[in-house]
Amino acid sequence: MSLKDTKKKIFTKIAAYTSLDEQGKMPDTSDIFPSVNNSSEIIPYLMDLMGVILGTEAVKILTGEVFTDFLDNVEPKLKESLKKQITNLNSNVSLPTDCKFEIGTGDMDSFSKLKTINTPTEDYLFDNTVPTFDNILGDAIKAPNTEMTFGGIVTVSHDPSLDKITIKPLNVGITVGALLTGFIDSMIIINKKEITTKVMDLIYGVISSNNGKTVDQLKTELTARKTLEQYINEGDDSFVMNPKYNDEILKSANELSKGITTHDMGCGLITASITLEDLSALLSTVSESSDPSVVANAFEATMDASSSNSNGAEASKENKQTILDGFFKKLINMLTSALTEAMTMAPQIRALIAMSTSLLNNGVAIIGNVVDDIKKYANFIKCNINELTSLLIQFIMKLAIGALNKLLVPIIKKIVKEKINQYVNTLKSLSPVKIPDGLINSG
Repeated sequence: MSLKDTKKKIFTKIAAYTSLDEQGKMPDTSDIFPSVNNSSEIIPYLMDLMGVILGTEAVKILTGEVFTDFLDNVEPKLKESLKKQITNLNSNVSLPTDCKFEIGTGDMDSFSKLKTINTPTEDYLFDNTVPTFDNILGDAIKAPNTEMTFGGIVTVSHDPSLDKITIKPLNVGITVGALLTGFIDSMIIINKKEITTKVMDLIYGVISSNNGKTVDQLKTELTARKTLEQYINEGDDSFVMNPKYNDEILKSANELSKGITTHDMGCGLITASITLEDLSALLSTVSESSDPSVVANAFEATMDASSSNSNGAEASKENKQTILDGFFKKLINMLTSALTEAMTMAPQIRALIAMSTSLLNNGVAIIGNVVDDIKKYANFIKCNINELTSLLIQFIMKLAIGALNKLLVPIIKKIVKEKINQYVNTLKSLSPVKIPDGLINSG
């Protein structure tokens, strides 16, 4: 049996149990969910499964769980994955006495995050309350040719005349392995404010449009993301975007450049958008709260605000359940994309790749166009994506199994009770004398 057929079978059986519990009859088999028909997608499938088991409210709470419990606890495992990928044959070799790493600013800035420095959107993409590498890098750009210390392990400086970043070890007496693992230990991979900003920008284009990104810029970025998404959802490790996605990429680039998205009402689409003020309100809650319900409600409020910013406010109220269902599933899909980017293409990851390759290549960093580098460092990227998606799937699956238990235990008890009653009635019919109803307790 193929994976596609297995997914259909599971989906149909769970839908049947749900229907049996609510209506007392088996439903017709339906293939209305794309994740069921798709042979490979696992995370979207699990989201649809949760929707079938417990409805939109469950998908909403699951989203809150992912943005709290999952994001709050996944960092150490992601760092271990990175350390495994940068371990190489020269890990025990001491650094050269003149060790330094020179990297073009553009080569580190795959998605123009550094270009938001000194713009109104800077505070959304940089969490200045914590000493992340990207923040130190930003400080270096604001103070040209000044060395800034990161994590007690390296200094970072920026030469605007050459548009070049220079990274130097603070202690050249340590080994290659000590430098790279020390750099990773000092990193903050998952910052909820920055990740949430990225997710909402991927949906609404609220940052991209305010920064004036062109359709061509966005097409390049979306193409890079789509190659990674193909690997996650389809197992395509060619890291070359399938031409069948060209129209989808162009449509998304056009919408994001205008700061809009579309919500599916089930009977049509409405255009929606959010403001920077809407985003600020959401970030305040997501960054500070560890309560899944509070975070989930904040996302719902943002979705409501986005609909009220469109001409389809009335339609969105009439079809809110359908819109919510699609919105929360889209959130998880975009979160997967944002986390993948954080693990493979963020400035600090690009710096890590540059340092690692430089130490193996006589001081010359092997880093350039991000789309080409995805193919060049395919093994590094695949291993990190596999670790990330495995952790996310395990987390969602645990919640799905819990939901299944809540669904199935009462139904099984109900079925067993009905069977016992049938056997009791059969036994009664075989008796030559009348047996009082209270004599045999079937409850």
